[in-house]
Amino acid sequence: MNFASLKKEGQPAEKQGEEKYSFFCFDCEQQWESDPQAQKDYLEYMWLKGRTSTVARDMNPSGDYGPASFIDNSELTRRNELAKKIINSYKHTIDLSPSEWYKIEQDTR
Repeated sequence: MNFASLKKEGQPAEKQGEEKYSFFCFDCEQQWESDPQAQKDYLEYMWLKGRTSTVARDMNPSGDYGPASFIDNSELTRRNELAKKIINSYKHTIDLSPSEWYKIEQDTR
């Protein structure tokens, strides 16, 4: 949610354009504020992960397995670049579980 900041009477309020996320890091015992660019990159990474992942299909007796999924190589390359950027630059700005960090780290290889 965007909230207007308070001003003196008669002056217009300013609207804050970006959302700020923060979380507490238990390992380093500090409060970290998330970067909006980190959130955008992570959301783009998750979107690309959904588009570039293959799903195993069950074998059915009729033999109709449907069309094979197509994975665009440029999307796969962008997913790899974003995974490297997230691991190298946003370790302290995105609050994820250790298993999620491990999965992102596996995408960098």
